[in-house]
Amino acid sequence: MKRLTCLVGLITLIFVISACEQASVPSESESESEPDSEPNANAQLDQLIEDYTAAYWEAYPGRATRAGLRGYDDRLPPMSADDFDARAQALREVLEHLNAIDPDNLDTPDHKVDWQLLGQ
Repeated sequence: MKRLTCLVGLITLIFVISACEQASVPSESESESEPDSEPNANAQLDQLIEDYTAAYWEAYPGRATRAGLRGYDDRLPPMSADDFDARAQALREVLEHLNAIDPDNLDTPDHKVDWQLLGQ
């Protein structure tokens, strides 16, 4: 069961990373929007995924190393009770931010799938 949970988590991360790598550059008409305007739902989700992924690799450096990311080879995961509490709080915040994004405002099928995967 533990292997299955790890596998599901890893597959989810692969999809998330894949979506981050495929993020499109906004067109001129999109980039001409008001500078003070709130970021669109796609941009909000992209930033949330980027932040989540960075925090995930920090929390699980061994998994980052196995995924081929450099810079984590010499690290051990934080294991104190405070670290676990901080991770749990960070996940609650990710879900809170995710739930603030209306999936109907996401423009691409990739973003809609990412939204669903991150919420699981």
